[in-house]
Amino acid sequence: MPCLNEFSTLANDRNGLLSYLFLKEEMTFFSQRKSGLLTEVKKTVKRTDIRRIELVIDSFSFDIASAIQTINYLKSLHIRYNLWIRSKAGSLATVLALGAEQVYISSYGSLAAIDPTFYMHGFPLVVHNGQPWHLNPYEFQPWLKFLNKIFENSSQAVKEFIEHLQIQAFSLESREKAEKHLAFLRQELLLITNPKYKAPEQLPDYFLKELGSFDSCAYFTDLKKVGLSINLITKEQSSELRKLEKKSNQL
Repeated sequence: MPCLNEFSTLANDRNGLLSYLFLKEEMTFFSQRKSGLLTEVKKTVKRTDIRRIELVIDSFSFDIASAIQTINYLKSLHIRYNLWIRSKAGSLATVLALGAEQVYISSYGSLAAIDPTFYMHGFPLVVHNGQPWHLNPYEFQPWLKFLNKIFENSSQAVKEFIEHLQIQAFSLESREKAEKHLAFLRQELLLITNPKYKAPEQLPDYFLKELGSFDSCAYFTDLKKVGLSINLITKEQSSELRKLEKKSNQL
């Protein structure tokens, strides 16, 4: 299925201080491309003298780089934003949620894990037995800990054999690259996470590690529990969003 990008903007304040930006991107795990979010946000800011944007996201994009760039751009202009999630969203929306003032989500909306094994998140690629793998440090760290424990009481021959198996699975160089990228990404997420959140220093780890891999996602109850400032979208709000979206598409 080809990717489809749709953007529409609506100034919804008499003083032009607030704007709604609706984003629709049809993507799957295997049909990803760079999101146009930052470009559209820049257009929105140029058109209106706004101080807050209401980002309404219906996107399965995993372009976390675009999300981080968008948050930093809005912060540089001292523009705040709220995030609205109406469907199952990719990690682009997850990163946006970390930096939002407030998140609103439907009962069937969800945020994806920022899974190191997913290629758009930039972790090093290795090929083992003809299969490509993106190394997840959170997955191989327990294995290395187990091996180190075995090494303590093993003969030299056993140590050499196990080390050979490790190198066959993933090289030391690849492991170090994965560790460095994880540390870099975690720091990037910490920098854009809203400090007003409950335990903001723990939120990146939830999406990087605790939530799971690949198709794992979190719904309202889980997101509320980990400390996001989040509310369910009411029927009245949902109806109002549909009216605003329809109006924006007619402009």
